[in-house]
Amino acid sequence: GGAGPEGPASLALDRVMEILTGSAVGVVAILALFPRHARQAFSLQAREAAGEAAALLALVLRADTGDAVELHRRHTAMKKRLDALGQAASGVIDLPGAQKETADRAALVRAFWRVRSDIVILGRGFQVSGASQRLKPWTDATARAVARLEALSRGEAGEAMGEPDPVLTLGAPETGGDLARGAAAIGLAHMHRDLDDLGERFRDLKLVWT
Repeated sequence: GGAGPEGPASLALDRVMEILTGSAVGVVAILALFPRHARQAFSLQAREAAGEAAALLALVLRADTGDAVELHRRHTAMKKRLDALGQAASGVIDLPGAQKETADRAALVRAFWRVRSDIVILGRGFQVSGASQRLKPWTDATARAVARLEALSRGEAGEAMGEPDPVLTLGAPETGGDLARGAAAIGLAHMHRDLDDLGERFRDLKLVWT
C-alpha cells in the first residue's frame, strides 16, 4: 500500500515546498528592503553630522578660552561621527546600476572631513586669547556657515555660501602678521568652498529639499 497522491509523503513534500517558497519570498523581501533601510540610516547620520558640525562651529565662534575642554570633547565626538558615517556609507548595498550613488556617498563623507578640517583651522584663530573683538568680521561671516549646516541637518538646502569677502579671506592688509586673523582668513576661505561642496553632495543624494 503506497501512500497515494494525497498520502503523508506527498503532504510532506508540499509542506517543504511551502517553506522553501516562503523562505525565498522572505529573502527577496529582505534584499529589497535592506538597501532602503541602509540608505535611510545613512541619510539620518549625515543630517546628524551636519547638526554636530554646526554646534561645534558655533562653539568655536564664541572665542572663549574657557571652552577648551568642551571643544576637545566635541572635536573627538565629531571624528567618531564621521568615522561612523564612513562605515554607514560603505555598508549600503546598492542595487545594480547604482554605482553613482555609492560614489556620491563617499564624496559626501570626504566633504564632511574637509569641513571639519576647516573648523579646526578656524579654531586656531578664534581660540587665541583676546582675539574675539578683532575677529568680529570673521565671526559674522562664519555665522552663515553655522546656519547652512543647521539647514542641512534639517534636510533643507539652505543658502549657498558663494564667494567670501576678499578682504576677509586675505586676512586684511592691516593684520600685520596677526596669526589669529590669518587662521580665520584661511579657514573662512576654505569653509565657503567646502561647505558649498558638501551642500551639493547632499543635493546629489536627495538628502535636502531644494
